[in-house]
Order: sequence, then structure tokens, then C-alpha cells
Amino acid sequence: MTNYFGDILPNSIGDRLVTELSFRPLKKLRVSGHIAPVDRTTSRSPYGGTVTWQLGNKYNSQTLSLSWQSQEYDYGDDPFGNRLSIKDNIFTVSFRVGARLGPGG
Repeated sequence: MTNYFGDILPNSIGDRLVTELSFRPLKKLRVSGHIAPVDRTTSRSPYGGTVTWQLGNKYNSQTLSLSWQSQEYDYGDDPFGNRLSIKDNIFTVSFRVGARLGPGG
């Protein structure tokens, strides 16, 4: 869990609490996800997940990552009081050379 305390200094981000979970069903495969039950920032990701697969047996073998996250942008209100916000789903495919699928990375 990570907590960001917002509004301490001028122009700082809002409060945010993120819970992350990662597990390894196979030696070369890691599944992780996050959820942010409290997020008062203007650009937030309330939830998302990643699957990472190490393609070789060496320390620095290539990895393939597939990730998805829900993203929300809050632009405040328009002159008529209507809320201006956008919600996106972001999908990413990454191929890394020399990256290790280790405990934290």
C-alpha cells in the first residue's frame, strides 16, 4: 500500500491511496494489479493490471508485458456547471531486452 498526502504545499497533488498486489503462478510469469480506493488527483488510475512473461532462462532474458489500466481525467466544470471528465482504457504491450523479471521489477 502507498499513501500520498495531498494539499500539503501549494499546487501539490490530491490525496491518493493505492493498493498493489503481485503474485507469480509460474517461475517466468508474474501477474500484478492495483486499485486506488482513494484518489483525489485530476489524472487518476482507479484500477489496472499487468501480466509479465520472461522469455528465456537467463538473468537478463527478454520479457513480454501486457498491461491494462483504467484512466480518468478531471478537467473541472465548464461555465454552465457541467462536469468535464474523460475515462479511457489504456492497453500496453512491451517487449524488453535485458530486463529481469525479479521480485520487484
